Amino acid sequence: MIRGLRRLLLGVAAGMLGGALVGLVEAMFILSTVAQATEYAALFYAAVLYAIAGAALGVVAGGALAVIGLVWRSISDPLVYTLSFLGVFCYAGYEVTTLVAERFFYEGQGVPAGVDWSVRGGFAVLGVLILWLGPIFLTRTPFKIVLKPRGTVALFGMITALAAVFSFAPARGSPFGTMHPDRASDAPDDAPNLLVIVVDSLRADAVGAYGAPPRSPHMDRLAGEGIVYERAYASASWTRPSFATLLTGVSPSAHGVTNEIAVLPDEVETLAEALAEAGYVTGGLPNRFDLSQAFNFQQGFDYYRLLEPEYALGAAGSASQLSVFTAARRRGIQLGGEQREVSRYYQPADVALGQAQEFIDARSDGRPWFLVVHLMDPHPPYFTHPYNGRALDPLAPTPHQEGALQAAYAQEIQWMDGELGTFLDWMRQEGHYDETAVMLTADHGVEFFDHGAWGHGTTLYDELLHVPLVLKLPGGERAGERSRAQVRLLDVAPTLAQLGGHPGETRWQGRSLLDVEDRRPRVLFAETRYMGNLLTAVRSEGWKFIVSNAGNPRGHAPEELYRVTRDPDERQDLAGRSPELQGRMDMMMLRELRATLRVSVADTVTELDEATAARLKTLGYME
Repeated sequence: MIRGLRRLLLGVAAGMLGGALVGLVEAMFILSTVAQATEYAALFYAAVLYAIAGAALGVVAGGALAVIGLVWRSISDPLVYTLSFLGVFCYAGYEVTTLVAERFFYEGQGVPAGVDWSVRGGFAVLGVLILWLGPIFLTRTPFKIVLKPRGTVALFGMITALAAVFSFAPARGSPFGTMHPDRASDAPDDAPNLLVIVVDSLRADAVGAYGAPPRSPHMDRLAGEGIVYERAYASASWTRPSFATLLTGVSPSAHGVTNEIAVLPDEVETLAEALAEAGYVTGGLPNRFDLSQAFNFQQGFDYYRLLEPEYALGAAGSASQLSVFTAARRRGIQLGGEQREVSRYYQPADVALGQAQEFIDARSDGRPWFLVVHLMDPHPPYFTHPYNGRALDPLAPTPHQEGALQAAYAQEIQWMDGELGTFLDWMRQEGHYDETAVMLTADHGVEFFDHGAWGHGTTLYDELLHVPLVLKLPGGERAGERSRAQVRLLDVAPTLAQLGGHPGETRWQGRSLLDVEDRRPRVLFAETRYMGNLLTAVRSEGWKFIVSNAGNPRGHAPEELYRVTRDPDERQDLAGRSPELQGRMDMMMLRELRATLRVSVADTVTELDEATAARLKTLGYME
């Protein structure tokens, strides 16, 4: 009985250390992928959470070895410890490795069978080494102390203490930058303030000014006081590449933020950098971790503060990227409680706009400011208002839920619009509104089974690309204008740079929206790399042409062609019916891609699908 209990405890101790080691390796990998780490809490959370999971697995391993010991009585304590450690470390290591590989390298589409077997083989070899060396280490080296309870406690305590020191050591200065930069400003006295409000997942047809039911009176009032661009389109159908395009004025393949782990390169020239050069105080309030300093989105901002959610178990941003949290989110498990609080997912509009008000209030030196505010409220999960912990966010929604999803989405927009109205009224009362250029837009829309699914990122149809774009100029200039010209989020950076007195950056592909009637066509070139779907689209002259990768998970045809002037919902695919027109659109797409590659600061050529690369080479656009 005593011998069996000892083996059980040895299994728990070995499992705890094996789990902690797996967690620390994953945490260090995650931290190595970020551009600028502002905290290292992943180390502590990995050590503790994975140790707990390892201890649970160690109970199973130790219990099994205790039973085996009833038959094989000569099994030694070092062998029990080694086998328990081996089982936990290899099992947990394999699971975490495949989850990390799927997320970081295979875009959520699962690890290919060949790679999976390679990972299994690697852990098998590692297991043999552990089995061979483990008993030696535990009998002939100082590591034999872990066979005693106080030894394991001491070693684990040392690991967690070191992790805590790195995780929670006080940072020098503010991790957000400063609201009062020391550099001198040479901006002219009449330079306008510049405010950009990006509403995540807001479809154009969900706003009253674009024909929706009257649920957005404050956005509609802003539209009436500014210029409404009726045909504005994003260059990507999910947040990170689209936001990067808005901030840089170049297409996703040019700035390189095309997947979930890509970092915005230092070489990219951002709008914030241009305006800081022009004498502006620059601020950003992103509302998602993947737009944070960790991915280098703070370039050019004096003050850049991630509106962090209240992560489960009190974790921080880096810790939330661990596989244990990722797996829990995928399965809809609420770590730390069943009550669904909006602040667990993002900071709601009242909090985000409150932070914006603080930034504006801090401006006392007369210098003009530029501020980007990111509102997440129309993004799932959709919460009931007033907040009561109830939310709608089905993991695998079906078409029969379309009505409920749309109703919840509309309610979120209505609530967010009310908070935006309160903020804009405050700007009017404080005298900021008339001297500020306000731009309201979205990073992308959302699909409500328009083409067979719910969500975003996996298609390039207009329900995801068509976004609201309103520009309210200082003093009410050009109020009430509506433009039917096709424009792009690509054009935002040149527009605001022009308003701020900066000539713009040489690599920017967009053109100012203030010159929208210059009659030169603005071709939309859109891309997405999401969940295994690699799509490229071009939209011009009333047509849209989409090219998709073979075997894409959404089941898109290799080529699609729509006459969007007559078929705005993109229901009738005309691909193959007019080879001459389709060839012309294909050439237009390749010209746009060539222009993008010409200004690219990222190694995007290697990421082109084989078919596109072959077409570019055939036309002499690539060597």
